[in-house]
Amino acid sequence: MLISNEKKTREETEEAFLDMLRSVINKVKNELETEKREREKTEETLLTLLEETCQRLDEASRIWVDPNDNDKITFQIFNKDI
Repeated sequence: MLISNEKKTREETEEAFLDMLRSVINKVKNELETEKREREKTEETLLTLLEETCQRLDEASRIWVDPNDNDKITFQIFNKDI
């Protein structure tokens, strides 16, 4: 009887431990997924800002090649708010 009780207690303890382990695994998975979504959102925002900045710089500046002298390239920045 004592061995049976100990076996039952051990099985219950193992099951409780496995439930706790599953819970921890699910919590970590959820946290990782949340962090991944937040990182992707931040990356999208940064990429949008970079694209907008490049567009503004492109609109504010022009490269001019002298048709009489192919070796002469002029980079001109116009007075424009960037």
